[in-house]
Amino acid sequence: MEGPRPNPRAYRIYLVNYEELARKLRALDDPGQWLPIISVGSGALIPFLQEVERLLHNFLAAAFTLSSTINAAAPRLWAEAAESSSSQFRGAKCGTCGGSNTS
Repeated sequence: MEGPRPNPRAYRIYLVNYEELARKLRALDDPGQWLPIISVGSGALIPFLQEVERLLHNFLAAAFTLSSTINAAAPRLWAEAAESSSSQFRGAKCGTCGGSNTS
């Protein structure tokens, strides 16, 4: 029976959400963009903060989804990797002592 697999789509969605949030926050690096946002009476601060809140929510939701898919698939993948590496070296001769690994 096939177990859970890592989801490349979850990683892509995580990256897209990260980039959108980072792009929005980079506006604060440019005084030409953030001065109009914070100027008194402009009315732009609340919509800016609401958009940042929305993007932060999307980013955190994507991070949680990615974490959940990794945590669901990791034990099986680690077990497969351990079995693969141990079978690869079973019966191999030790270069130092000349003994063999038969376990």
